[in-house]
Amino acid sequence: MDVGQTVESPQPVLRIVNVDQLWIDLPVPTHQTITLKLAPNTPAWAMLDLPDTPILKGRVLYVSPVADAAAETRRVRVELPTPTALPPGTRARVRFSAPAPSPITTNTPAEGRK
Repeated sequence: MDVGQTVESPQPVLRIVNVDQLWIDLPVPTHQTITLKLAPNTPAWAMLDLPDTPILKGRVLYVSPVADAAAETRRVRVELPTPTALPPGTRARVRFSAPAPSPITTNTPAEGRK
C-alpha cells in the first residue's frame, strides 16, 4: 500500500496474525486417525524444520469428520505453543505418540539465547 493509494470497500488493507499459538493443518491417513483414535485434545508433538528448535508438544484441535476419498486422508489441526514467536508457514513433522528420549547425552551446560 502506498501513500495516497485508494482501496475498494471489500479489499483488505491489513492482516493481523496472532503468533502466540500456531496451527498446523495436516492430512493424516484415514486409517491412522481411526487407529490412533485422534480427537480434540489428543497430544501431538511437532518438530519444525528450523535449526535448534526443540520438539514442541501441542494438542489436536480438530479432526475432520469427512475423509478425502481420493487421498484417503482426513484433515487434522494441531495447536502448538510458540514460546519464541516462530513464523507461521514453517514446515513441520508431526507425530501423535511421545518421542523416545534421545540416547545422546552430553555434559555441556545449556546456554541462554543471545
